[in-house]
Amino acid sequence: MLPAVPRKAKLGGPAERLRQLIHKLPVQEDGVKQAELISSLQYNHAHGYYYDVSKARPLSAILATAAGILSDPLPIKCIEAVFLGLLLTQGWGQGELQRLPVGFKSMGPNRQVYRHIVLAVHDPSSGLFGALGISRRANLMYKPLAFDSLAALLADYQEAYRGWGHSVVKVRVGLPVEHDASYTGPVCWR
Repeated sequence: MLPAVPRKAKLGGPAERLRQLIHKLPVQEDGVKQAELISSLQYNHAHGYYYDVSKARPLSAILATAAGILSDPLPIKCIEAVFLGLLLTQGWGQGELQRLPVGFKSMGPNRQVYRHIVLAVHDPSSGLFGALGISRRANLMYKPLAFDSLAALLADYQEAYRGWGHSVVKVRVGLPVEHDASYTGPVCWR
């Protein structure tokens, strides 16, 4: 049996401030800097992971992993940041906030292939898009709710990749993620 994911997990420090900020979407200009708090978690530069990062699990298991990250924070990579983004935006109704996983495959100047994932968010009331995530590069993680379309958000990421000498080989956008924390079906990642 999978551990239950609390609807209102007790959080502290940056995670609690991020949750408070998310509940004030769309983010006001003075809150934009605070929205980058997911990046205040330490990035995992090691080759492995500290948490179960399998995406082939039910949403409820992914949210349980995210709750574990918050209760015992260790350095994370982009996939764990997406798990956290899903947990911290959990509880918004289907018509209030849409969450879409977006995966990037890029090739660096050394011809090495890199993979990255963020959680795109869409606020239907304002029509704006943004993203939650973490990366070694500041312009490849958090994006404020300021983009008129998903295409504009993705173009901003592609421009950031170009700035680092990478060419984007593939972009995969998943379907909107369910808001029911007890949902035992899979997340459509692409």
